[in-house]
Amino acid sequence: MELSATQKKLSRGLAIVSRAIGNAATLPILANILFETEKGRLRLSATDLEIGVTTWVGCKVETDGAVTIPARTVVDFVNSITDETLSFKTDGEAVQLVSASFEAKIPGLAATDYPTIPTLESGSTLSVPIEHFSRSLKGCIAAAAVDDARPALAGVALQIYNGQIFFAATDSFRLAEYVTPLKEETAEVSCIIPSRAVNELNRIIGQVEDVSQVTIVVTNNQISFTMGETQLVTRLIEASYPDYRKVIPTNFQSEVVVESTDILSALRVASIFTTAQANNVHLVVDEQTVQLKSVASSYGQQQSSISAEVMHHGDEKKLDVVFNARYLQDAVNAAAGKKVILKLSGVVTPAVITNPDLPEYRHIVMPIRVQG
Repeated sequence: MELSATQKKLSRGLAIVSRAIGNAATLPILANILFETEKGRLRLSATDLEIGVTTWVGCKVETDGAVTIPARTVVDFVNSITDETLSFKTDGEAVQLVSASFEAKIPGLAATDYPTIPTLESGSTLSVPIEHFSRSLKGCIAAAAVDDARPALAGVALQIYNGQIFFAATDSFRLAEYVTPLKEETAEVSCIIPSRAVNELNRIIGQVEDVSQVTIVVTNNQISFTMGETQLVTRLIEASYPDYRKVIPTNFQSEVVVESTDILSALRVASIFTTAQANNVHLVVDEQTVQLKSVASSYGQQQSSISAEVMHHGDEKKLDVVFNARYLQDAVNAAAGKKVILKLSGVVTPAVITNPDLPEYRHIVMPIRVQG
């Protein structure tokens, strides 16, 4: 294999695929990136056997071939050089990398030993705007469980029915849901995407260029996402997702409209006066005021007041509800609006946080029951 490419294109391509390797490669070759040429282009691939990522890099190919190179070494080298172009040439299973000012020789492993990353050609297929897709994933992933104690919750659920695509995540203390109408008829789908794959998709979306659509293909145990010249394939979580819609309240005692920056600032201050074990903050809603209070014997106590529009729907004109401060922060950040609406129904009923400019999204947070 012999080729040359710009440092910029190589660096971007390596950044897209390299994180698929993970932190603990079970086989030595899984710590490598597969370089292979086809039809005058270079394809980079990486996998940990759960997730596989491929991307194409424009280059000038002199001789076709394939080889695998240790990811850490080649990524660090390409990112460190300052020359505009870089040439690759295989010497057996080693690769010579040469630019105007730098030269290196990196030992590799045979490409024939590299695991095949599947290309899903049959299954339920749909395309969604990348902007909506990105919002869906970013809005939901914060609510996913961070451990595998309940495998079904360690990812983002994707469901398609009634002409809509639903993304949802919950750790049983909070829940996020994003709904997007589909412009094309698609078979009903229900699957769970692992959290790590979702995080990789969010990262890749920030790196791909000139892409307006994401093509999704779902099979019984795998799912692929194609974004222009880049594709991610992952195994699905084999579990049934809970019927989360049963816990979403529809009637509310009070609705509070606040500036996102105001409540985030108040929550950051409130968090100073909490502990890791009890990250509690009181959200006190009066007739036309909202206060945030927190207290911890080791740190002291605080109280803040923020401007808000308060609408009460019943005779009760005051609420004092306790929440996990970090969960509220995550919900407001995920709503991604200048303002958010907090819909409250009492001390034991879930609160719903929405963005008035983004009706497709809602975030539900369970209050904390406290004594006294």
